[in-house]
Amino acid sequence: IRFVFIPLISFVALLFAGCVVNTSLAPSGVIETATEQIETTPEQKVDAGSLKEPKDLYALLKLNQEDIAYVEQLRENLCQEGSPSWDILVEPGQEPEDKADLLNALRALGFAKIGNLFYLEQCVLGQTKPLEKRLDEETVRDIVSRYDSRADGEAFSEIFNAITAIQPYPDLVAGSGITRREYWFNEEGTSGIILYGCGNPEAGGSVILFTRPKLIKCNTDMETTNKIY
Repeated sequence: IRFVFIPLISFVALLFAGCVVNTSLAPSGVIETATEQIETTPEQKVDAGSLKEPKDLYALLKLNQEDIAYVEQLRENLCQEGSPSWDILVEPGQEPEDKADLLNALRALGFAKIGNLFYLEQCVLGQTKPLEKRLDEETVRDIVSRYDSRADGEAFSEIFNAITAIQPYPDLVAGSGITRREYWFNEEGTSGIILYGCGNPEAGGSVILFTRPKLIKCNTDMETTNKIY
C-alpha cells in the first residue's frame, strides 16, 4: 500500500500545480491562471516623434538615474528667475505650452554638453520629421572618399552638403568660433561623426569619427576619435 500511495500523492500534487498555473506555455504578453487572465502590455517604443515629457527624452537617450538627476538639477537651475539665457534656437512666445517641460529638459541636456540638441528640439517643435534611418560609418566613409581629393575648402563643403542632405539637422551643435556639429549613429549619442569648422563650410574643416561611453558627464578626453578628413 505504501508503494502505491506515495506515487499517487506525487501525481495528484503535480496535477494540481499544473491546473493552478502554467505560464511557460502562455503566449507572450498573457499569463493565464485558474481564476483570471492578466493582460500585460509591451513597453511603448520611444522615438523622436513621440516625445511628450522629460522622462520620454531620458528613455530615448538611455540615461541612467545618476545622469537624470544631474540633468534635472540643471533644468531646475536654468528655470529659476535671473538665470542666464540658454535659449538660442527658439524665439520667446513660439514654444508649445504643453511641451515646456520637455523643451526645458532638452536645453538642460544641451547646457550639459555646452551646446544644443538641435535635431531633437526641431522634432519637438514640429520643424522636422523623425529620421527614418540614421547615418552610419560606411555611408560617411563613402561620402568622404568621393570628395577628399579636392581642394580643402571645396572638399569639406561637398562633404558637408552630402551629409546634411541625409540629415539636415545635427544632433548636437556646440562650440564658439569653431563649431562642433555632431551627427549620431544611434539615438543615445555614443557614436557618430563630428564636423569641425567655422560658419562657412567653404572655409574648410575636418570630419572625425567618435565613440564615447555615454552622452552626459562625459568629457572629450573620454572619447575615442579617428579623423577621416
